[in-house]
Amino acid sequence: MRQSSKHAAGVFAGIVLVVVLFLLVVSEGSTIETLAADATLTPWAYLPFISRRGLPVPHPSWYGVVRAPVADWPIIRQNLGGTVIDLMVGPHTLLSDIVASLDNAQALGYQVIFHIYDGDTDTNKPWYLDGSGQWVFPQSAIDMLQGVSDHPAMFAVYALHEPLDGGVTYVGVEQQQALYSLLKLHTGGLPVYTDIGSLSAFEDRGEPLTDGMCDYCATFPSHFRSDWTSEECLAETLSRIDADLDTRQRLMPGTQVVFLINTYATTDYVVPMRLPTSYELDVVRDRLCDLDQPMLYYPWHQSLYDATLEDAPELWPVIATGCNDQPSIRISKVASRWMAWRRVPRD
Repeated sequence: MRQSSKHAAGVFAGIVLVVVLFLLVVSEGSTIETLAADATLTPWAYLPFISRRGLPVPHPSWYGVVRAPVADWPIIRQNLGGTVIDLMVGPHTLLSDIVASLDNAQALGYQVIFHIYDGDTDTNKPWYLDGSGQWVFPQSAIDMLQGVSDHPAMFAVYALHEPLDGGVTYVGVEQQQALYSLLKLHTGGLPVYTDIGSLSAFEDRGEPLTDGMCDYCATFPSHFRSDWTSEECLAETLSRIDADLDTRQRLMPGTQVVFLINTYATTDYVVPMRLPTSYELDVVRDRLCDLDQPMLYYPWHQSLYDATLEDAPELWPVIATGCNDQPSIRISKVASRWMAWRRVPRD
């Protein structure tokens, strides 16, 4: 009889705990929704990411390729591997076309950084700041995000490009936190990705870096300058990697740095840039693998540059190697069936 009473008491206590937790979640969600309604959010008033789909978590040193047309994904999958790729769409792209691309990514074994590009705003995104510094978030952008956020291939939503660089594209830390909260709200909690450019450099400039700006903050540590020796390029790159990780550990411990490795050549820059050699790429990749840090190779294709990764097949095997304890791309039989050797002409 005594044991039955204890059992009943335990069940009752469990029910009370569940009810209390439910009320707390509802209360928190209501607060976030109210704050987001007028785009005035305090730091850390955001929804944590809770996977509703049981997505596989990439290896800590996951890698991928960005700025790649959907038509080239099978070629990249077969020759470079990786687990993450980006999908760039316009603000008026049909939802059915977006879903078809996400289905394609899922079939190839990729998770997608979803990037809505809008050349008509200062942020080059559908969301932008008004004259009072508040976010304008069009309903069409909300509808698009909500229409794809549950897709199994969705990995993160692209928030901003180099927001701390200055000029009309400048977005301060608190404004980035407000956008972070809105994106969490409108995607049901998907991770937020921003090409922030650097962490250590902006710390040195006095920016109050903190968590709650982006879950994945991408920096550009590699500068393969045409007027530098290989040793100088590698020394600069490795020192920038260490500096960004130091800043993250002290100021942004809840944020994951993603290192974008430059794979392009151009003379139309403050200094001339060249493609890395296979050796240089191997050194940088091994360093990031040793540190268990993710990396993205930028870009596969970009018409503004003289040459990019698609023009350098000698670099593909270095990238395809990945880190030693990541699955080899050769095991992907499904991906190999998607191989398309015929290239699609582009301007």
